[in-house]
Order: sequence, then structure tokens, then C-alpha cells
Amino acid sequence: MNDKTPNKRHDRDLYDFMLYKFRSGDQRFIMDIFENDAFLGRSIKKAYRSRSDESVSYEELLSELYLYLAEDNWRRLEGFRGACDLVIWLRTIASNFFKTYFRNNNRQIEIITLDDNAIIDADDNGSIYPPVEKMRDIISAIISQWKSSNYRQVIDCRILRGLSAAETAEAMNVDRSKSDNYFSIARTKLIKEISTINPDRYETR
Repeated sequence: MNDKTPNKRHDRDLYDFMLYKFRSGDQRFIMDIFENDAFLGRSIKKAYRSRSDESVSYEELLSELYLYLAEDNWRRLEGFRGACDLVIWLRTIASNFFKTYFRNNNRQIEIITLDDNAIIDADDNGSIYPPVEKMRDIISAIISQWKSSNYRQVIDCRILRGLSAAETAEAMNVDRSKSDNYFSIARTKLIKEISTINPDRYETR
């Protein structure tokens, strides 16, 4: 019994530090926790191997878990009591999420890697692209090819319709932080795709 006490104290110290780093937005630390097999990496790889649709990538599953855990300032990671190993506790949360995700989410998600998924401080009045019809048509054509309705909708709301971040969250029926996360991912993906397209492909006359 005495041999386990130092391990529990170490787990508690690591948990407190981990939650602090997550809430401070340290992306390098966060990605170490998510990608390292010693922490959540093994759980994500297990979910990846068990998926029924091969179009779902490892990065997509990693990003969906990230968005789920990051909601409400990492609220779902509150409450570690040290009754079990910290890594087991983290993997159990991840495992339960993936079971629900695969059971309830029949659509496939288009997501980029988390390196581009920092939560943004969205400016309600800020515009992303000039309101020119050609650019609107290009954006509409690009997002029409996306599988994720969440990312199509957030780009449609924020960029094509010019809604504020608060209005977008209401239109999508999600909280503001989740809407901002979706927009951060979708906007980065959109910028990458626009930068690589052949302009003639989306020529409008």
C-alpha cells in the first residue's frame, strides 16, 4: 500500500499540471498528450483500427476527441480523484467518447490536423474575405465538396452570410466555444484549398 502512495501523488501532480497546460493553450504540450502512446495516442490508434469506414483518418479522430475534451475550458477533464492510474482514466474517457462517436455519428468528418486547430478569439465584426461574388462562388464550390456538414455550415454562416460568432453558434445550435473551434479548423482548411486551386477551375462568367 505504501508503495502505491508515491505513484498516486505523482499522478495527481501530473494531472494538475496537465490541466493547467491545457487551459493555458500550450499546443505543444497538448499534442504530446494526444499523440504520445504513453497517454492518449494508443486510444486514438485503437479507435482508428476499429473504424468501419476507411475514409475516417487518424487525424480526424484525434481532432474530434480534441474538440470534445476542449469544450467549456476542458470541463470533461475535471474530477480526477486518483482512484486509478491517470493514463487509464484518460484512456477511459477517450474510449467512451469514441464508442458514442461511432454509434451516433453516421456522417464522415473532414478535419485537418490539430497543429492548425488553436482555439481562436473570434472577432464578431471581423471579415475574412472581401465580399466579391467570384470569391463567394469559389468558396461555395469548395465547401460543397466537404463531407462535414459542421464545417460547411460554419463557413456558410461566418464567411458567406457574414454572421457574427454568436449568431453562428445559435444557427448551428452549439455553444460559442465549439462553433469557434469548428470555424478555426474549417477556415484553415479553406485557406489551404484556395491557395492550391487552379483559378480556372472555379471560373465564373
